[in-house]
Amino acid sequence: VQRIRINHLLARHPRLLHVFPHPANVQSAEFSPDEQHIVTACMDGSVRIWDLAHDEKPVADFPQEGPVGRVRFTRDGQRLFVVQLNSAKQPGLVAMLDAATGLPVLPPITNLTAAAFSPDDRWLAVARSNCIVDVIAAETGQVVVQAAGHADRVESVNFSPDSAQLVTASRDRTVRRWQVATGKPIGSPLRHAQSVVQVVFNCDASRIATATA
Repeated sequence: VQRIRINHLLARHPRLLHVFPHPANVQSAEFSPDEQHIVTACMDGSVRIWDLAHDEKPVADFPQEGPVGRVRFTRDGQRLFVVQLNSAKQPGLVAMLDAATGLPVLPPITNLTAAAFSPDDRWLAVARSNCIVDVIAAETGQVVVQAAGHADRVESVNFSPDSAQLVTASRDRTVRRWQVATGKPIGSPLRHAQSVVQVVFNCDASRIATATA
């Protein structure tokens, strides 16, 4: 049994507050915006919502078709951004669910290698198997911009904190920055000696960190 633990961060003596039991490995966990609930993504294919006052069983359980790798609430707490996995390294499907019912708000987006939701909840970036990154409007599900330039599988996509830039990492050994509004590249590719599997911005988008494999 896998368990999620919530600890009270006291200055000297942290103490355990809640334990949330799961039947399989938990891949991610996030607080709701009001910090009254936690949502968890599990390898058994379920998205579960837990009330912080009651840890015996979830208040909602939304089974998905495959293992769930990542989940988070939107800022208004009304929707859930869900990434399902085909394998340990490959997000295969992205869904947007109603947090109250678990029903899909938009049709699922498939055939992906990476995905990210913007901090302002406006955009969803998805890297396709053809190495193109689509920026999708979260309200409508429509592709508004495409970023093309990578020559091999895109392993990671992430937004800047202000949601104005997108950064992508690829097996072609480059990291690239893009304008979200236009899909145009910012500067030259950052070249690496190996495939790049992860990339993130720092808090003011003045730096990025990369991981290679």
